[in-house]
Parts: sequence; structure tokens; C-alpha cells
Amino acid sequence: MFHLSRKVDYGLLLLIELAQSQQAGNEPISLKEFAKSRFMSFFFLQRVAYELRKKGLIEATRGKSGGYFLSRNPKEISLKEIFELLEGSVAIMQGLEVKEKLPCLNEKLFTAHHGLSLLNNDLKQSLSRITLQDFISPNTRHVTTRH
Repeated sequence: MFHLSRKVDYGLLLLIELAQSQQAGNEPISLKEFAKSRFMSFFFLQRVAYELRKKGLIEATRGKSGGYFLSRNPKEISLKEIFELLEGSVAIMQGLEVKEKLPCLNEKLFTAHHGLSLLNNDLKQSLSRITLQDFISPNTRHVTTRH
């Protein structure tokens, strides 16, 4: 089952809130207030925010009206980028990425490799097409159809 880790969940919720705040022209967001309003662990959220800041997705200001804000346009931040920044490469199955890099591995261990690779590539493409902007303006989504 493909699921979001708590780290990605916290990071995505924070980024959506920051994008909505930026769009509304509001002040930077306090992590402490954000965590409290969402019943989240402030200390875990701090670690997630640190990673997002270190990787250049968000910035912070100090002071009375300080807090966090997006460092880039929400249209430029894809779900794939968010997932990879917080969790590493996107793969639907453990070992799939290794097999793609090392094709000489025992094929018996990867009997469904080709089909899973296709699925994994589709997932990556879908995650690349969906941006943070899609979460704050759902009517502007770019829906593509495969034939």
C-alpha cells in the first residue's frame, strides 16, 4: 500500500498553509501556532520545517511578526519534489530503484519488475505534474488523459 509518512503529511500540510497564506497576502506563519491549531507535535514539525528550509522550499524570519513562508512560487513546487526532499526517491516497492540502477541483479527476485517499473514511472510523472498550487486552487489543475 502506498501511503504518506507522517513526515510528508506534516510537510505537505505546512506547505499548503504557507501557500494559502502567501496567496492571501498574510504574514509569515508561526510553527508553534500552526502545530497547536492542527494538534501536531511541534517538535516533529520543527524537524520537518528544518529540512524544508535546508532544502530551500521555505524561509523564516525572526521577531514579533516572524515565522515561516514559502521561498518559491507554489506553481514551481511539485509533489514529487516534496516527497523526495522529505523521504528520498519515490518508489512503490522497496528495491525497485536499486534494480533500475543495477540491472544485473537476480531476475527471480524481480519477476514483476517491468510492470512495477511502468507503474512507478507513471507515479513519478503524476507527482511531477501536481504542484502545491493545485492544493490551493483546485480548479486550475492540469488534468491529462492517457490513451
